[in-house]
Amino acid sequence: MRPYGEGEVWVVATPDAEDGAKWVPAEAPLRALRAMAHHPGHPLAHDKLSFMGFRGRDGAPVFCADVTGAEDTVRAAIETHMHSYGNGANDAAAAAAAAAAAAVAAAAAEGAGSTAGGVATTTTVAAATVTIAVRNTKSVSPDMRRDDAGLVVAAAGLLKWQSRTKFCAKCGHPNKLVKAGHKAGGALHSTHQFMHLSTLNEST
Repeated sequence: MRPYGEGEVWVVATPDAEDGAKWVPAEAPLRALRAMAHHPGHPLAHDKLSFMGFRGRDGAPVFCADVTGAEDTVRAAIETHMHSYGNGANDAAAAAAAAAAAAVAAAAAEGAGSTAGGVATTTTVAAATVTIAVRNTKSVSPDMRRDDAGLVVAAAGLLKWQSRTKFCAKCGHPNKLVKAGHKAGGALHSTHQFMHLSTLNEST
């Protein structure tokens, strides 16, 4: 699951990536967030996750969610997935990232660190530095691999559309998201709203 917050994407710095990519999307394994999946209204409940497709390098399904209100839980979960950042980070950088992310998660749990408002949290471990940041898609997507940038922009647009489509335009009742977050509609009829492509353009 790729986390977003207040319209911005969580990313991890990869300054030593062999292909020149400076950022990769932060990813939290859903198995580490399973405890919240069946709590209605929780930011990490299963009905809050939106399916974005499959990751190119290994075919893994990719979901996104606005994690506002669950930042510490997500930050702690990210550490278990850092070793997967082979899309731009070499093995040494990925190993250092895993260790540094664990330290970041521990600090966050003690209230000692934050990435809110686009401020990066940087931790140095064993002479290696990893930066987890919350950034606007405009500032990071040009410095990502193309497949990562495409999913980041699409997810940002989808989540922005969801945040603006709270009520049904036909009946006025609260919308319910269906089709993995890509359709919304009121509970009293079968009419649904779809995200317009201009939403993606606005997010970039």
